[in-house]
Amino acid sequence: MTKYKTGLLLCDCGGSLRNIDLDALEASLPQGVPARRVSEMCDPEEFSEAATLLGREGVERVVVAACSPWASATTMGEALAEAGWNPGTALFVNLREQCSWAHDNAQDKAAMLLAAAVARVQEREWKKPEPVQGSRSVAILGTGPDADLVASEVASLGYEAVPVQGRVRSLSGGPGRFALEVELGKDVNEVTAGALVIATGKESRFSEEDHGLELGPTVWSLSGLEAMLKGDDFTAVCRLRGLRVGFLVDVSARDSVSQTSRAVAMAGALQSDYACETYVFARDAKVAGPGLETLYRESRASGVFFAKEEGEPARASLDGLSPSVTARMPSLGGSFAEEPVRVPLDVLVLDERLSARDLDLSGLLGIGTWKGRFFQQENVRLFPIFTNRRGVWTLGGARGDLDGHDSAVEARAIAMEVSRFLKALEAPSHPDDLRKAEVDPVKCARCLTCVRACPHLAIAIPPFEGAQKRAAVVDVAACRGCGVCATMCPAKAISYSGYSDEEFYAELKVMGGWKL
Repeated sequence: MTKYKTGLLLCDCGGSLRNIDLDALEASLPQGVPARRVSEMCDPEEFSEAATLLGREGVERVVVAACSPWASATTMGEALAEAGWNPGTALFVNLREQCSWAHDNAQDKAAMLLAAAVARVQEREWKKPEPVQGSRSVAILGTGPDADLVASEVASLGYEAVPVQGRVRSLSGGPGRFALEVELGKDVNEVTAGALVIATGKESRFSEEDHGLELGPTVWSLSGLEAMLKGDDFTAVCRLRGLRVGFLVDVSARDSVSQTSRAVAMAGALQSDYACETYVFARDAKVAGPGLETLYRESRASGVFFAKEEGEPARASLDGLSPSVTARMPSLGGSFAEEPVRVPLDVLVLDERLSARDLDLSGLLGIGTWKGRFFQQENVRLFPIFTNRRGVWTLGGARGDLDGHDSAVEARAIAMEVSRFLKALEAPSHPDDLRKAEVDPVKCARCLTCVRACPHLAIAIPPFEGAQKRAAVVDVAACRGCGVCATMCPAKAISYSGYSDEEFYAELKVMGGWKL
């Protein structure tokens, strides 16, 4: 006797599942499991109609046999919600990539996966998370072009963009209800927001350690030369005209598009406007960006000499006040292929380290960083703009070596993600929004293991109140449903809807008795 009546939504993927007999699959289903077949499960209208028909037959749990859940869960989950279903009560089976497209004879494997899925979902208990009434305001941390871009995009979708000006002293609350204390002069203000966006931009700093040289009369940084070119034209002409100037990049910021493009632009300007003889020493030319290929070609046409790193990096040295760069250039042939070439210079311009501004905010916000330099962890599971905390996004120079074009694209993406996130707090429908940790207060030993293990700051243990025992509490708005806390809890006090032992036992029992 099963707990819940289960149905099947079966898709033939537009007729592409040619080596699977769908009629035979339906016939192999346990008695009492109704099935509905569609030709394009990714068509929301067709999918909703089939789901609605199953619901009218009293089906409480559903197996969706179609394509990759990674690609289809969002569309199908939303369609299930519109049809009156809780998407958490559905289990997705990938017949296309795992069966039809992977095996010549896929019938038995498809039948096994369907039978196992039916057995598993019939045991599924699902507790839907309580809705969270979140604030519709979005706090923008930082000032400058990146902050202006994302504020404009957020406002265009009907949300209040709140610029945070001043020093953030504290952060409390969580996704949907963040509360920041901001110090500006002698005043301390509280800012509440449903979401946070880190848009502090990036900054450049010269590192003597990286180059083994100090800045001086003939050794400048990229920022130092930029300041001179933006200042008094007469002073710049007097100091630069007719000099031999070399730019050495890819040392402090390896493969940096922004640093290389700055160097190429200034080299071209010196060559054309100041009659300088200019050299750019780089690991490679960086032209993957709007206008960079044109900039590179125009600089070469003006006479800028480009030396690509070949075999070993170029080396800068200083003899008194006379700088030089030594580089191997075997591609030039002749004597160049035998010994490194030393290029004497009048001025050497060096690249700089890049990092996000106000990076000390990372500890306060609980945000992981990339090598302590940008507001995003080096994690393959984090797409651009996302951080390890729900409700907190980062863009442009705050998260990496990106330019204004990248920031504009990411600002639009963040605005859409903020909108989706805040709506999902009030009416969760995507499987990722429904899968949350649950704590059994009777089993919880308050050992703090889950608090230490959670990478998303989603679990806390409240203080004792008199003699009343308090268990760990999960912030459902912050929880990503990753399962780390459940796997590490020594008391087995944490569980997940859709991942119970009973479900897996039922699934494994079917698979264990199957012979392929």
